[in-house]
Amino acid sequence: MDVFKLFDYNIAYEIRLQRALEEDMLVPFHYYGVTEVQINGQTISDVTDFNLLVSDARVKHIIEKARFYGVDHDEVRGLVFCSKNEECEQLAKKFKDFGYRTIALSASTSEENRASAIDHLESSNSADKLDYIFTVDIFNEGIDIPSVNQIILLRPTQSAIVFVQQFGRGLRKADNKSYLTVIDFIGNYSNNFLVPIALYGDKSYNREAIRKLVAGGSITIPGSSTVDFDKIAKERIFDAINKAALQKKRVLIEDYKLLKFRIGRPPLMMDFVLHDSRDPFQYVEHKKIRSYYNFLKEMEPGLPVLNERVSLIFEFYASQINNRQRIQDSVALQGLLKNGRVSVNNVIERLFEDFQINIDQASIDTIQANLNLQFGTINHENRLQTIQEVHKLKLVKSNGEFFEVDEDLIEVRENEFARNILEDNTRYSIQRFTEILHTTEFDNGFLLYERYGRNEVLKILNWKKQMVPLNISGYVYSTELSAFVIFVTYHKKEDIAATIKYEDGFENNHEFKWMSKLDRNLNSPEIRILKNRREFKVYLFIKKSDDEESDHYYMGTVKP
Repeated sequence: MDVFKLFDYNIAYEIRLQRALEEDMLVPFHYYGVTEVQINGQTISDVTDFNLLVSDARVKHIIEKARFYGVDHDEVRGLVFCSKNEECEQLAKKFKDFGYRTIALSASTSEENRASAIDHLESSNSADKLDYIFTVDIFNEGIDIPSVNQIILLRPTQSAIVFVQQFGRGLRKADNKSYLTVIDFIGNYSNNFLVPIALYGDKSYNREAIRKLVAGGSITIPGSSTVDFDKIAKERIFDAINKAALQKKRVLIEDYKLLKFRIGRPPLMMDFVLHDSRDPFQYVEHKKIRSYYNFLKEMEPGLPVLNERVSLIFEFYASQINNRQRIQDSVALQGLLKNGRVSVNNVIERLFEDFQINIDQASIDTIQANLNLQFGTINHENRLQTIQEVHKLKLVKSNGEFFEVDEDLIEVRENEFARNILEDNTRYSIQRFTEILHTTEFDNGFLLYERYGRNEVLKILNWKKQMVPLNISGYVYSTELSAFVIFVTYHKKEDIAATIKYEDGFENNHEFKWMSKLDRNLNSPEIRILKNRREFKVYLFIKKSDDEESDHYYMGTVKP
């Protein structure tokens, strides 16, 4: 049965964890992500031997943390979620050896015995009160135990939904209950990346967004609730985020179908944004998809079929123009799609009015070149050529005062379906840029502390053509543009050659030590530029390590 269809896809009311906390409908929680114990040199993981899961060392570690983080009042009323029935039974028994009153429940436990266990957990009679219920596969939903004041998670997170359901068992308000303690034992689990997705309610599956949430701790958590990871647990979370395959085609299809089911039609990119779903740019980034139109064409055979040149425009505009980074190109494109032409002054005025951004003449001058795909390069006939040189697309004309659509973009505008697809992609790019701008500063064309690819940096700084990344290496400069760009990998690999293991690093909050390439002296061109820097701007970009892909964080301009 399609429940959404029965109500014409109108959702009367929906409230998520973050909003419920804001509205004071739940008790605050204090979440502690703590490191799993290491036994005989082995850390608890997805494949840990059963004997280690129930070892005395692990039990003592769990109890030590449970006592340390405690509860709001003296009496603990806890739920402990385990991964295996045998583990559940053994841990419950071993807790009894430490004086706790416990019971183990599983899917095979009768409803009568479950109800009895809940009554004993909530009992005010100290003679028959339970301290902990250990459980597997049940109590995720459909139960109500208001007095629960401690949740212990002893299993890998397999689902963000189940994670929220489990620690949500303790969020009900109750008399004499001021907050919930959640203790999550984080081992070497491959799905650790799901923990922040669940805690912060972020469904974008955007790797960088998830990293920032973890780094921010409790900043985005409403009210007095807190999130705290110990150092090792946080490193394990980051490692899992770096390694996670967040955009497998299978899960992209699943999320598409889920949203389609919810809204009753094939979703566009902006539908994902408006319904707080996956970041739709992941469809563009997928190597076998390359544009959201390509994905729609595969999922919805009944949609209009567009010719190859229009399909190419969608692919290249999605990755080269509407990638959320150089806003002036998307703003100009939006005006062209709406009216067929747009004045340079209109673009400048809108950038200032909507984003409080002033751009220089060089940035205006490169809009036409970028919209005509003259910056990005592809390998064609055994040599790198610009996209324009290879495909000869006629997209945008300009007389210096106006930008105007050319033949191929006219074809897109005159086809309502094609125009809607490209307008949607452009709206998405502008919307995402706007969201990020609200959380940081716009500085010299860049969003402070956001990530950029090397060639995206050059495009924003008005280089005329993409460079081979290997030729950029640690830094690149342009005397024509008076720009000097430094790219640093902060933590170098141990096995790299000593000649390129530069000792770059922060000296303090305001100074950064940087080393030039080998065999440079005070008369080398780049060193002379840095010594006489008055005409040059020097931009610093840093990435933590090679594990974080190729993009770098923009740290701002520096003075040598």
